[in-house]
Amino acid sequence: MISFIGIRFGYNWYDFHNEMNAKFERISSRISATVNPTIWDIYKKSFDRTYSEDIATAILDAELQDPYLIAIKVYGNFGHLFMGKIKLADGTITDFQPDKHNSILSAADRKLKHPIKIDQMTIGNVEAYFTEKPLTERLFKTLLLEIIQTILVGFSVILFLFYALRISLVKPLVALQTAKHAIDSMSDGIVIFTPEGQVIEVNNAYIEQTGYAFHEVEQKKLNLFKRNNPLRDHGSDIWGKVEDNGHWAGELGAEKKDGNHYPAMVSITTVLDDQKQIINRVMLIRDITSDHTLQQSQRMETVGALAGGIAHDINNVLTPIMGWAEVLTEELQKNTTSHHGAVQILKGADRAKKMIDQIMNFSRMTNIKELHDFDVKSLILNTVKFIRPTFPASIHIETLLSDGDLIVNGDPGKTEQALINIFTNAMHAMEEHGGTLSISAKIESKYEETKSTQFPLTVPKIHIVISDTGHGIPKEMCDKIFEPYFTTKGSGKGNGFGLSTSLGIITNMNGELQVESSLNQGATFHIWLPYSGDVAELKRSNHLAPKAEAIAESETYSCDELIDVRVMLVDDESDNLRLLENMLDRFGCITTSFHNPIEAAAIFETHPDKFDFLITDQSMPLLQGHELVAQVKRISPDIPVVIISGHPLEDIKSKYEVHHGIQFIRKPFNISEIKKSMRTSLELMAARNKPFNVASN
Repeated sequence: MISFIGIRFGYNWYDFHNEMNAKFERISSRISATVNPTIWDIYKKSFDRTYSEDIATAILDAELQDPYLIAIKVYGNFGHLFMGKIKLADGTITDFQPDKHNSILSAADRKLKHPIKIDQMTIGNVEAYFTEKPLTERLFKTLLLEIIQTILVGFSVILFLFYALRISLVKPLVALQTAKHAIDSMSDGIVIFTPEGQVIEVNNAYIEQTGYAFHEVEQKKLNLFKRNNPLRDHGSDIWGKVEDNGHWAGELGAEKKDGNHYPAMVSITTVLDDQKQIINRVMLIRDITSDHTLQQSQRMETVGALAGGIAHDINNVLTPIMGWAEVLTEELQKNTTSHHGAVQILKGADRAKKMIDQIMNFSRMTNIKELHDFDVKSLILNTVKFIRPTFPASIHIETLLSDGDLIVNGDPGKTEQALINIFTNAMHAMEEHGGTLSISAKIESKYEETKSTQFPLTVPKIHIVISDTGHGIPKEMCDKIFEPYFTTKGSGKGNGFGLSTSLGIITNMNGELQVESSLNQGATFHIWLPYSGDVAELKRSNHLAPKAEAIAESETYSCDELIDVRVMLVDDESDNLRLLENMLDRFGCITTSFHNPIEAAAIFETHPDKFDFLITDQSMPLLQGHELVAQVKRISPDIPVVIISGHPLEDIKSKYEVHHGIQFIRKPFNISEIKKSMRTSLELMAARNKPFNVASN
């Protein structure tokens, strides 16, 4: 292309140069022919020189309009100047003055000289001075046009050749590269095999999932079915199904390069060409660890919800048992068989209450999502009480906990789940021959060394040690027990997610979980959690099981403040209603009972002056306790109220935040709890300087 442009430029330059020479010769000849008679007239009419000069000047001015001319001089044989004209840079034409304009003439590109003759006698000369600039500009414009035309033609040719090349070669390569980018952008692992099973391509997701580089698996047969995989022995069957049916899909336990395991959903598909011949096989591997973790969390939440519902129903059953047993201990003569039996019933009911408290605690904590400070020592004790009934009698549980509160920040429900997983793992290790589960917890604030690791404690940490005397864990497996899907237990005793879930929970609390074990030497789990805050500022959460109050067999139930208090009692459970009526009668109250809360609301709206106190259950059909209280408080804002519920009180207190003088009691309850709550409610209303009106008989 450059050679072509150079040839065109040389040809145009030669053509323009000849044209310029001819043009300059033609102009100078014309000037000479035109000026010649004028000069002769000057000689002949020397007496009228002005006329001749005017004519000559007009001729020169006209000639200098040509863009190529810059000056014309007319002078005699002896060199004297007759006349001259010059065109300045701004286009102005003026008389030539040698002392001023010679420098302009020296810059002229061409000078042509023609003689002035009269009858074959030369009397002078005409000199024309030319510039080549207009012709040069024209040449370069022509050259630029030639270049543009050449480039356009060349570009068109290149486009045509590129299109032809793309159709024949590039387009298939681009399609292949696009497919490669599409495969690499997928979040699932992709492996492409030859029909015989050798790996010919993998994507980035497969490399990230497994840790294998492409060169490590290229042209090798991939081991799909790893150890600890229930389908390992059926690998040939699966590949046979792929060959027979063209595809297979299912869940497998995959193993990474470093030996770690993860659950994967695997799909193998056969790719055929137009002639139905096998081109290759494609395997898709999806890491479903997060799905399994979510399912585990959802199962725990479901179990928690069911436990809470069951606990509420059992509380309703326990309420009359515990209440009437307490009444019997008062009415029966002491030191008799009947009195002793009533006391045993009361103690058994109280023990059942504590167990239900643990279930309620578990139910509530599995649904707590916010993080807050809590006492891990109390959590350990409550968790041990919760799981103790599930352990065989041959397993002994002992605890050695710090005297002070062990405060951590986190989710107590998830923390309890982490502990239960470790406790359950220990139980499975000892259930065949029995043993001891030892649990200790204390605050560590200095350098601590264990057999498995060493690290400095830059801040105080709570060190929880959980040891069992079971069959232990082989040392080569200690690094694998926290992996999802890894289990050494038999069928039905674990899904391989317990310890991995515990590790995730503790890690999210900025803690550490480590294990020390060897075969037949038991196992010891170390948990390190950051110590949080000032113990003095800790507010113990209500979701922790409350301490059981002592059973006061000789307590006097009469109370002067409650005598003749007119109580509206509302509960849809008949057994609970009769029990509460009996208790209130012992206090000297005047009780009006209602099974139907809607009926109770209607009676109160009609006769609010007939009631001084409201005791109601929270969970009732047709109208909930907080809805009944809202209607009653709208009419009598100062009436004292006691709410009874089988649900955790923290779950219902928010429904009553707008009201004053509200007290809460958990089922099952005893007589002293009812009396204490009623007195406290009365005192709260009195503190608001509201006189309390007790009806007279």
